[in-house]
Amino acid sequence: MHGTWLCSSACWTPSRPANRAGSPRAKRRSRPMNSHGKVLAGIMGGTLLSASAFPPWADVLHTAMLAAVGATVSFLTAWLLQHIVRRRRR
Repeated sequence: MHGTWLCSSACWTPSRPANRAGSPRAKRRSRPMNSHGKVLAGIMGGTLLSASAFPPWADVLHTAMLAAVGATVSFLTAWLLQHIVRRRRR
């Protein structure tokens, strides 16, 4: 019957022919299983879930407000210095 099959029985024949070296199915390669993204998502989700139950929200709000003020002051300082340098070049 088929020389590539281990079980060659007269009453059983395979539904698909064996993958030969020249067939398109033999050229396809399977990808290795990659679960890194799922593990990372699980770690991040667990961290955020456990951290969301405990932080004092007043401290979080205070930190966010200070970060916004710091970013605004930094932007305005950079813009003002750039404006001064441009005026001196003219």
